[in-house]
Amino acid sequence: IVKLQSEVRQLEVHRNAQRLMFNRFQSFFDQNKDLKKIPQIYSDCLEEVSLQKKYEKQIYELAKSFEKEHQLLEQKEIERRKMFFSSVPQELALKFFPDLGLSPARFGGNDSQIIANQNQNQN
Repeated sequence: IVKLQSEVRQLEVHRNAQRLMFNRFQSFFDQNKDLKKIPQIYSDCLEEVSLQKKYEKQIYELAKSFEKEHQLLEQKEIERRKMFFSSVPQELALKFFPDLGLSPARFGGNDSQIIANQNQNQN
C-alpha cells in the first residue's frame, strides 16, 4: 500500500508538472498569435495617433481664431463703453445702473471689474 501511495504521489507530481508545462506552451502559443498581429496593431495605432493629432490641431486653430475674434469684439465693446461714459456723467449713471460698469462678458474672465476702475487705472 505504501508503495502504491508513493507511485500515486509521483504520478500526481508528474501530472502537475505536465499541466504546468502545457500551460506554459499554451501561453507561448497565445503570445505568438498576438505577435503576428503586431504589425497591424502598430499600423492602426499610428493612424489613430495621427487622427488624434489632427483633431487637436483643429481644436487649437479654432480656439486661436476664436480668441482673436473675441479680443477684437471685446476691444470694440470697451471703446464703445468708454464713448458712452464720456457722453454721460459716469458716477450718476453708475448710481442708477451699477451693472453698466461691468466689464464686457468674456470666457474664463472676471466679469465683476468696473470700467470706471479701469479708466481710473489708465489715468
